[in-house]
Amino acid sequence: MVAGTHANAAFTYKSQRGEKQRLEFDPPIVVTDTTTSVNVTLSVDVDSWFVNVETGADLNPSDTNDESDIDDAIKESFRGFEDNDKSGN
Repeated sequence: MVAGTHANAAFTYKSQRGEKQRLEFDPPIVVTDTTTSVNVTLSVDVDSWFVNVETGADLNPSDTNDESDIDDAIKESFRGFEDNDKSGN
């Protein structure tokens, strides 16, 4: 659930979808029998959730016509990567 304001109006957005995420690491993370630890960062671009990826136009979280695009944007906003230097980059 996300709460915020859009066009100066308060909103609460809750997706009707249930999702599981599977992230492909590029390059792949290699774990061997001698690996003692691997650091992974999960990055979420929340700024992209209410923006149409094709046009850049705002998506209205109170408009049911925008729900599918918002749900797709949320799903696509997750990125995971190996981060052994713990820099977050």
